[in-house]
Formats: sequence, C-alpha cells, structure tokens
Amino acid sequence: MHRDQTVGGEVPSEPAADIRSVVSVRFGRGELDSIVAAAAAAGQPVSTYIRNVALATSAAIDFEAARRELRTAATALDELRRRLGSAA
Repeated sequence: MHRDQTVGGEVPSEPAADIRSVVSVRFGRGELDSIVAAAAAAGQPVSTYIRNVALATSAAIDFEAARRELRTAATALDELRRRLGSAA
C-alpha cells in the first residue's frame, strides 16, 4: 500500500483546539495491514487507533509495585509447591 492510497471511507475530522503536535509515523511493508485490520475491528480510524495504542503503552511502570507483586506470586508458588510435595 502506498501512502497516497486510501483505506476505507473518508472520515470527517475537525482538529481539537488542544492538539499540540502531529507526528508522522512510518511502517514497514506489511506492518500497516495488521494495524488497519485492528483499527477496523476496534471501529476506529487508523490514526485514532494508533494514538490510543501508543498512549496505552506509554504509561510509566511502577517497578517497585511490580517487584512486590512478583515476590507475592513467588511466595504463593513456593507455598503451593510445598503443599503439593507433602501431599505426594
């Protein structure tokens, strides 16, 4: 697909007053097809889908909380292993 080719119907848009930047993104051959399909499945224009996915994945990760959750899970697995071992 070439950038001058359109996919789907025209989507009317009106820029929001709080838009600060427009970012150009390039995709390799074949990459855009799966993005277009995912956007269609989500019922969103491609640009909206890309924006939503980018925002959803750009949240800061709380590493300390992740470490606590990992320790809790490891403790639970150790307890399960201990119980299963004593039941055998």
